[in-house]
Amino acid sequence: MTETVSFFEKILKLPNSTVHYWQNHYDPDRPTLLMVHGYRGEHHGMLLIADRLKLYFNIIIPDLPGFGKSSEFHGGPHGLDNYSDFLKTFIERLKLHKKPIIVGHSFGTIVSSKFEMDFPQLTDKKLVLLSPIASRPLKKRTWRIANFFANKFLKLPDAWADKITRSNFVSDAITRKMTKTKNKNIKKMIRAEHRKYFSTFSSNKVMIESGMASYTFSVGEFAEYINKKVLLIAGDGDELAQLDKVKALMEKFPHHPKLIIKKRAGHLIHYECPETVASDIRDFLL
Repeated sequence: MTETVSFFEKILKLPNSTVHYWQNHYDPDRPTLLMVHGYRGEHHGMLLIADRLKLYFNIIIPDLPGFGKSSEFHGGPHGLDNYSDFLKTFIERLKLHKKPIIVGHSFGTIVSSKFEMDFPQLTDKKLVLLSPIASRPLKKRTWRIANFFANKFLKLPDAWADKITRSNFVSDAITRKMTKTKNKNIKKMIRAEHRKYFSTFSSNKVMIESGMASYTFSVGEFAEYINKKVLLIAGDGDELAQLDKVKALMEKFPHHPKLIIKKRAGHLIHYECPETVASDIRDFLL
């Protein structure tokens, strides 16, 4: 997949980070979507969906601080509080004509949910969560073990750590785990995309800190505070956002969300079935 010419890069200097983001031609009369990518991802992962929505919405896709081209946070860890504050400052600095609608994927659903709890007045009355992390992925004992090894890993020299974290072996293993489509061409495309963009985090510190946040929190911890209409889209084979947990998550929102299930899809629905995901988003929002 190559980057579509419909989107152009912009840079915004914030107090805590220098952020690179991509957008299409801005029309003040259209609704605006702010897309929040997942863990270890960056804006490229959202482009297949964005390209199918560009005629209906203004679309803005930032690389989260510490990922892609955006700088790390200048102070503080790469956890939910700082990412929530980042979205607040980012939206305020954009000075949009209309409140944006958040579309989050995976870790981006946790960040988006935390942000919607913290600053609901800054966004539209609707929210879209793709492959939502419905509950904490690790049990308490496993979480403690993961934190222990994460802190040990942070003490390794970057050159040593990079051989593991940025290796094609790790990227391919994660890709196989998260992909459930049987289409060989799509699987090949996802593998190539992840090899190219899945290791663009600025440092292993960023990867570890944001990774710890990704398994420490979930959408479920913020759902009851999100007083908005919500669309959930999940793959029926997703091992990170398992359907039984997503269905249980629905009961936590004040307003019963709409759930759309993608058959023969895993966690990477933004790659596995972007056409129908984009159509579902458009139908829900317009």
